[in-house]
Amino acid sequence: MLVESKIDSICGRSLSSMKREYLSTLKEWRNAQIDVLRQKQPLTDEDQDRWFKKIQEDQNQVIFSLLDHNDEFIGYCGLTNIDYDHKRAELSFLVSPKRRQDRPVYRIDFLSVLYMMCTYLFEELKLHKLHSETYAIRHFTLSVMEEFGMKQGGVMKDHVVINGAFCDSFVHDFLEEDWVRTKNRVKEMLQQEQEQ
Repeated sequence: MLVESKIDSICGRSLSSMKREYLSTLKEWRNAQIDVLRQKQPLTDEDQDRWFKKIQEDQNQVIFSLLDHNDEFIGYCGLTNIDYDHKRAELSFLVSPKRRQDRPVYRIDFLSVLYMMCTYLFEELKLHKLHSETYAIRHFTLSVMEEFGMKQGGVMKDHVVINGAFCDSFVHDFLEEDWVRTKNRVKEMLQQEQEQ
């Protein structure tokens, strides 16, 4: 499902509806980072067209474009596998390879996305749980998630093969009660970052 409204910004980042004009750039970014995604082969333009059509119709996912303070497209994020009966959704997040390699920028991008996604998930959709699966090779991503307050819920040992080697996959959870405790701390931290 595409959301037409813009989500309030934080730390110079905002969420808006995914636009067709971003698909080519997004394809390049996904193909360049295939080792950290649940994507088995490079995407084509046709794959992107099918995906865009699907996200417009699928009520079990909400996809956003991530914009910087100049409204430039810098990434995407969303809630996938939304289960309205059990009130949970899975986090999806990706920024350009350049931003991903710049740890201070990536950290603020990801913390901002987590803040905005949790605001949307808990306060708009009234869901109870955000969860994620992250490959063990993504040490910095895991550290940012835990800095935000997400808790490791489990490890799937040797769950995927990356570059010919087995790799663990970590499951993290973040509940509505965690959001109540975390929201103000993270908002203040991001506001301080923006002031620097």
